[in-house]
Amino acid sequence: MTPPSVERQVFDSLMSSQYQPAANLEAQQRAQISRLLGFAIQTLPFYAQRLAPILRRNGAIDLTRWNDVPILRRDEVLADLAALRPAEIPPEHGSTHEFSTSGSTGQPVKVLVSQLANAVSQASGWRAHTWHDLDWREDVLAWMGDAGADGGPGLHTHGRWGPPWRPDAKGRMLSIARQTRPEEVIRIAHKRGVAYLTGRPRSLQELASAALRAGERLPLKALLTFGTATTSDERADCQAAFGAPMLGGYASKEAGLMAYDCPVCGHMHLNSDAVFVEVVDDDGRVVPPGTQGRIVVTPLFNFAQPLIRYEQGDLGVLGASGQCGRSLPLLTRIVGRTTDLFRFPDGQVIAPSIPVEFGRRMGAEAWQLVQVAPLAVEVRYVPRLDAPRDEAAFEAAVHQLVRADLAVTFRVLDRMPEGPGGKFQQYVSLVEKGVSSESNESASPAR
Repeated sequence: MTPPSVERQVFDSLMSSQYQPAANLEAQQRAQISRLLGFAIQTLPFYAQRLAPILRRNGAIDLTRWNDVPILRRDEVLADLAALRPAEIPPEHGSTHEFSTSGSTGQPVKVLVSQLANAVSQASGWRAHTWHDLDWREDVLAWMGDAGADGGPGLHTHGRWGPPWRPDAKGRMLSIARQTRPEEVIRIAHKRGVAYLTGRPRSLQELASAALRAGERLPLKALLTFGTATTSDERADCQAAFGAPMLGGYASKEAGLMAYDCPVCGHMHLNSDAVFVEVVDDDGRVVPPGTQGRIVVTPLFNFAQPLIRYEQGDLGVLGASGQCGRSLPLLTRIVGRTTDLFRFPDGQVIAPSIPVEFGRRMGAEAWQLVQVAPLAVEVRYVPRLDAPRDEAAFEAAVHQLVRADLAVTFRVLDRMPEGPGGKFQQYVSLVEKGVSSESNESASPAR
């Protein structure tokens, strides 16, 4: 565990840096990148060779040639994990702990994280909590993961979720396995009087739907999400069921907390003082703000397993600073996973995007668009109770917004499928994987 004194120093530093002029924040970021690169070059032959394009003859690092650093792919990390882990890290970075990704894009990746890097990510979360005036005196219930640390079912109580040096931060983190039925989660949340729920956006929307069907009233202060973007229908359902806003964070095991919703400007602020986030084209070149591309990350403080220009597997759009007084840059949109891309016989590759209102017009509580053949898609959806179904409007949206010559079929389900790690995918392509539409079935058709 990181000493509270270190966590407080990190937190105070982040609280200060968010209001610095953008030029100062960028200078600090470049200085930390240089320290990370220098350490990686000195301790890891893998990076000594890989970073050679940005080394001057005198050994100095030339960040003006940053685009010449190759993008680090997931398969490269999987191929030789030991090549990315130095024998020792600076003592001030503390001990290390290994995490494993969910494997939603293939084989899980193991990530070794230092105490310092974990403290930076944690402090970034506390900073975001202050933006939204979250009350650390209250309890949080997490609906995610397996059946608890001891492998048993039911409710588990963990430590405090607020800053440990704050005497008023007495609220506890509670957890219950994702496999628990929504009705049981609602019952326990009622019994414990929790003020916050946390989980993946799709999971919390499922919980909201269950509460609305049962006529349950569960007053909450907020719902805290992580991992991916939230949609307007997820937010609307949770607001209707719980009378509380959904606050989203963009995070991963590899990079920690990368961005969080801003209550003022309405976009996500990047934690650029903790992780360097880029959006690049297919050649690894940075694209202008407002342009969609692949998200590439460089965690600035994790010397235990440096990931330099690591492809996160997501598509996104960056923006300039917001109008809220914080100089932290913006992540204006998370488009989806690179594995969500639809590929067609004529070479066209797109990231499909259909506004959520078409799903509502279809009478869907939740829906998923699956490319089942080169020119065929299947719309899988869970119907809302007592809602009229308008499949024709959704089919027209597919032809207008995805591709005009697609064959569209519909399939009604009892429950939407989840991928590895409990992640829900709005768009899925089975074509590149070479599997049929009958594969990958984790949901049963409605009867």
